[in-house]
Amino acid sequence: MRLTAVQKVSTILKINDAPVDAIDILTMRGLETIASCLGSASDFTGSWMSYISLGQGEKNPSTEDKYLENELYRQLATISYSENVYTANTVFSGFSSTFILREVGMQDSLVGGNLGARWLLTSDIDVAIADSVDVTCLIYIV
Repeated sequence: MRLTAVQKVSTILKINDAPVDAIDILTMRGLETIASCLGSASDFTGSWMSYISLGQGEKNPSTEDKYLENELYRQLATISYSENVYTANTVFSGFSSTFILREVGMQDSLVGGNLGARWLLTSDIDVAIADSVDVTCLIYIV
């Protein structure tokens, strides 16, 4: 399947398989990189934001964001792409301390790099050391 034009991009964030209410934004860098990956599904899957991060920042997301406000954890996600839906999923565990999950991001590298999408949760999620947090980011491209 070849993508030829983007008219609309929307997102869904799931935590532990349940959709969560969040303020979401694709950053300028995220929009630029989606546009540069429109050649084929294989290019898109292999080269867009493949790391998911968790944080406890409280600042509203902006298209100008370059990182999470207060990132705590980041790891490589499993990526899939089908019928104009880009999906990134990973399960975080082994936390070093308890924390309040307030923000989720998608980046293109394990350290530094570019922030492509950011979600600010409308309700805090308390995470304990022994918890696991299953995060799925879905990007719908129409």
